[in-house]
Amino acid sequence: MSDTHNVAYAAAIYTFTRTFGMCIGVAAGGAVFQNQLKKHLADLGLLTTVAADAEVFVVQLQALPKSSPEYQNYVLAFAKRFENVFKFLIAVASLAEFLNSMDKKLDKGRRKSLLLGGSAGEEEK
Repeated sequence: MSDTHNVAYAAAIYTFTRTFGMCIGVAAGGAVFQNQLKKHLADLGLLTTVAADAEVFVVQLQALPKSSPEYQNYVLAFAKRFENVFKFLIAVASLAEFLNSMDKKLDKGRRKSLLLGGSAGEEEK
């Protein structure tokens, strides 16, 4: 929790990290999904153009018989790509945790000095 006089700073940091997280999740996650889907579709000998417009293809996929090998391969390709996105986001979260642990090594006086507008090398009096 933050002190009363630091509530504005806490709200700004929260908003920034939330927005930054959405950018990572949507933009980077979407790019990982699309690129890995294209690669896996090529490995299975399926149309790679599906990766560019996967949302539309899902409707077409529902029209295929569920017992057909083509349907099964497309479902497999989509499932594997979601796994890749999950692994990517786990890596991003691990990096964030590492950076957070590095931040905790800053001593409290230095952190307070930085928050109050002092320089990093300035000692508290």
